[in-house]
Amino acid sequence: MATTTKVYVRSDDPSLVYEEAEILSQDSSAATVRLLNRTTRHCDGEEKIQSGETDERILAVALASYPDSTLPLINLDPTTNLLQSFADMSHLPSLSEPSILFNIRKRSLEGQPYTFCGGGIVVSVNPYEWQSDRYSWEKMRAYAKIEKDVSPPPHVYHTSAAAYHSLTYTRQNQSILVSGESGAGKTESVKILLRHIAAIQGVEAEKLQVEQAVSSSTIVRKIVETTPLLEAFGNAKTVRNDNSSRFGKFIKLQFRDNSPTSDAIPPAPPPLLGSISNTYLLEKSRLVSHSEGERSFHVF
Repeated sequence: MATTTKVYVRSDDPSLVYEEAEILSQDSSAATVRLLNRTTRHCDGEEKIQSGETDERILAVALASYPDSTLPLINLDPTTNLLQSFADMSHLPSLSEPSILFNIRKRSLEGQPYTFCGGGIVVSVNPYEWQSDRYSWEKMRAYAKIEKDVSPPPHVYHTSAAAYHSLTYTRQNQSILVSGESGAGKTESVKILLRHIAAIQGVEAEKLQVEQAVSSSTIVRKIVETTPLLEAFGNAKTVRNDNSSRFGKFIKLQFRDNSPTSDAIPPAPPPLLGSISNTYLLEKSRLVSHSEGERSFHVF
């Protein structure tokens, strides 16, 4: 590994986890590196870059604590020699935990909350603000049909469109898993997915029956409108989230089977008929006790 190679090293700052560094020298067991930039995160969300090349920024790193005794490489743009971001992380030249974290972070700072991770996985970073242009009707229409050999920018709409069109063409059940830590935006993401499914049917109805789109939109609206009731009995304030879901939710959308009697191409899109919502793993203990600074369920 050349002495000018830029790598990631573990940081002593728990808010950073990893830092960018440049290798000065290296043998089989250790490397001497110079830390390049240090990002200080302030309580108001503002970030400040502290740069410097003092002796205090040089440290020895034991290679045995890293996978394969190798420091993870930084994915640099060959033209600018700066950190390069990738819309699909399966295309990262060097794949490692810090390269994934820094790639997602860079895209988030660039105003891109969504990143692909291979085929059907979309990684989302909560921007903690509503970006209306990102969820406009025009954007819904743009993602309503996934064309072959066309790669639209990463978006949660890609997930809902892929699931709906797989349902249409294969006539097999489809599943969408939305997971993340508290405050990651899971509840809002589910609403966005549901609204897009209704929008997809609206686009298809332009070629078929408008009544189908109106019916689907009404059903989706009813599903979304049940959310405040479920949240009242199942959500609570925690130290990390003022509206944290303390239960799991499984929403099953029911479509009419429009299996064609002949090999119709394209097949008719299945209309949405209704929905079943199951809840599980309710944190019942919160009724009698909870941590300091937290509350019981909203309804109480």
